[in-house]
Amino acid sequence: MGPKVAYQGVPGAYSEAATRQLLGKDVEAIGMESFESCFKSLEISAVDFAMLPIENSMGGSIHDCFDLQIRHDFFIVAELKFRVRHCLMALPDETFETVKTVISHYQALAQCDQYLRGKGYEPKKEFDTSGSAKKIHDEKLKGYAAIASELAAEYHGLKILDKGIEDDPNNVTRFFLLSRQCLKIQYPLKPSKTLTDDMKTSIVFSLLDKPGCLFGALAAFSLRDLNLTKLESRPDKYRRTGHFFLPVANRKGSLGSESLNPTLVNDFYADM
Repeated sequence: MGPKVAYQGVPGAYSEAATRQLLGKDVEAIGMESFESCFKSLEISAVDFAMLPIENSMGGSIHDCFDLQIRHDFFIVAELKFRVRHCLMALPDETFETVKTVISHYQALAQCDQYLRGKGYEPKKEFDTSGSAKKIHDEKLKGYAAIASELAAEYHGLKILDKGIEDDPNNVTRFFLLSRQCLKIQYPLKPSKTLTDDMKTSIVFSLLDKPGCLFGALAAFSLRDLNLTKLESRPDKYRRTGHFFLPVANRKGSLGSESLNPTLVNDFYADM
């Protein structure tokens, strides 16, 4: 059995599928009720890693995960850009014609809106994608279908009516693998477009409330030819300032200790 990895959701969730894509089929993926439960399990050493979604190409940033990272001292040891492929699934005797209502997480329904309209199905919101598949199986819901992963259909014994039903084929969720220690992960998979040897650095820092302060901070990266791939502002619950998240990569793909002026390092919180 491989390492224990916490993810948010029930078996068959996209987070579990992403975990197995990154670390292999032998990983012990453990579903948690919430993102906070994942962080707590990692904090008390109940699991070895936590796999958390941080951003979706259509839905944007997942702010709960950003905020939880500020509150916990964990390392980001891997990143995965997971291609989300939605499947339509139902009980084994259902067909396209017998399905009237489709249930899933609201984001999955929104991402398949054109498909559902074309079929004339009524969308209905549920807590999550794989949970919707489980509900159909457990309650033997006739005339219902769920939007979830192929793994969810396998877990819950549902028949896949259609695959790749998302409206945008470029639907990608970015995941972070978090650890209590700074480790170099040995991927069981061969390098692909989703895995890279390039190193990235995410840092968190707060600023004084005065003119030009953010400009001055960002200039430190520009002057050293560091490429910022994302800038995120989050409210600080304790001070009237904001935290900024910046995934950073330099020309060689890594951020060395010499890249920042020592007078600036004290102003940043960094996970490398």
